[in-house]
Amino acid sequence: MKRGIDISKHQGNINFDEIKQTYDFVIIRIGIGDDLSSDDSECSQCDSMAQTYINECEARDIPYGLYIYSYATCVQEALNEAAHIREWYNKCNAKLGVWWDIEDADNYKANHGVDYHDTQSFAIAWLDALSDI
Repeated sequence: MKRGIDISKHQGNINFDEIKQTYDFVIIRIGIGDDLSSDDSECSQCDSMAQTYINECEARDIPYGLYIYSYATCVQEALNEAAHIREWYNKCNAKLGVWWDIEDADNYKANHGVDYHDTQSFAIAWLDALSDI
């Protein structure tokens, strides 16, 4: 069985030598929502540690994938989130592809009237938009 960990800026500075010894792979959060920009360093919704974590994984040959935490409340926002993660994917070597975190831990979607059936249609659109990765 393989062991992995998902990480975001909330973990802060991480000892990647220990990660390499303990885990088989890492899934890195690149951000939240659908903020698109030509320069991700100016992206208000990008995870401030994403590029650092990517660099650390690549320096140690730790397999990694990328994920985005979804705030989509309609299909267009899901497609924008797909475009956002594609920007990041195209700049690195994420051997484990892209992932979409559609949980609703803070009730944002519920508070905006999004239910299971909506989320299902958003997921299909997101997957279709990234099917070539």
